[in-house]
Amino acid sequence: MKEQHSFSSRLKDYSLITSGILASVSVDAQIVYTDVNPDYYGSSTNYAIDLNNDGITELILNSEHSWTSDFYYSTVLVDPEPENSFALSPYIAGTQIDSNIAWKGTAAEIAVLVTAYGNWTWGEGPWLGQYEKFMPVRFKLANDQYYGWVRLSVNPAASGFTVYDYAYESTPFQSLATGEIPCTVLYPDADGDHYGDLNSTGVITCLISGFTIDHSDCDDSNPSVYPGATEDCNGIDDDCNSVADDAIPYDTYFADDDNDGFGNASNSIDSCDQPVGYITDNTDCDDTNSNVNPDATEILFNGIDDDCDGYLDEFGTGIFSSANAASVFSLFPNPTNDEFEVYLQLHNELNAEAKIEVINLLGQVVYNKTSSLIRGKLQSAIKLNDEADGIYLVRVIVKEHIYSLPIILEK
Repeated sequence: MKEQHSFSSRLKDYSLITSGILASVSVDAQIVYTDVNPDYYGSSTNYAIDLNNDGITELILNSEHSWTSDFYYSTVLVDPEPENSFALSPYIAGTQIDSNIAWKGTAAEIAVLVTAYGNWTWGEGPWLGQYEKFMPVRFKLANDQYYGWVRLSVNPAASGFTVYDYAYESTPFQSLATGEIPCTVLYPDADGDHYGDLNSTGVITCLISGFTIDHSDCDDSNPSVYPGATEDCNGIDDDCNSVADDAIPYDTYFADDDNDGFGNASNSIDSCDQPVGYITDNTDCDDTNSNVNPDATEILFNGIDDDCDGYLDEFGTGIFSSANAASVFSLFPNPTNDEFEVYLQLHNELNAEAKIEVINLLGQVVYNKTSSLIRGKLQSAIKLNDEADGIYLVRVIVKEHIYSLPIILEK
């Protein structure tokens, strides 16, 4: 929406403030100012500038793109209506607009960028990459001539332009300065987001550069924070509604202190972003032991609910061998990175020699050792130093009995 402001100039009243800046402006001047709200961004489009808002366009800003098999071409062009003209070069605030400006009355490219695919980029034009500068404009109405300005930016790729506001002196043939507006109370806009400092009482000025008519910015040091901004999950009140991180979906995350990929249901936090050390799962029954989780294998006779199913050492789900229904045979941990324990418990108190073998999928024995079965129990450590990841068969031979289980090696 365009917001138009027309005030009689009060340079006499505010001469002590503004005389050093705009000493040459007539006290009879009346400037009509239009704020383009929201700012207009154009890419592959036209924007008509109507300085005096009478429905007649003074000049047109145009963004164009074209390409061939070899080149990509972007340009921003200014096209004045007949008998109107503009200044080709960008100006800073406070430059006098009068007949001494170098005026151009025909269409001209103010920014060009040509890219040769995968090779080079070439750009030119006085407005290429210029941010919030002023373009003087001169237009004719009936037999009278008027001066004005447009504040705009052109991005470094010449792929688009932004129009912020414009103004003109309604007294024919009366000059004005770039950025000059009716003298009024304006508010500092230190971060350049076009929202003024909420905490400022404002200053009386006739130059809009660095100021704005708005004063609703709750953080004038951050251009991403202003009323209407998109709220982000960052602990900041981005949209200046006095609430940080609102209107954002929140999820519940659970601590995973043992880093086994399973979370602790009794230790949770609601957040719009996943905190470090927290996950969405909540099925770990012991978050201090990475070997205990719902994916673990139950190890018999260790007094632990390894697989978090609510049962300890249940025989029907633990690792055991069917070679002897009255015996228990287990490997822990399984999978292993290289070292594991072999545990065998017979139903009797046999004392005997036991042979332990590890066999690969080709049937080759890659490890063997001799151990002792004492009172029907064997417990021995195995370390596979040089074997590749994969599935192996662990076999324990005691007299005429063979006990075997697979072991998964994951280094």
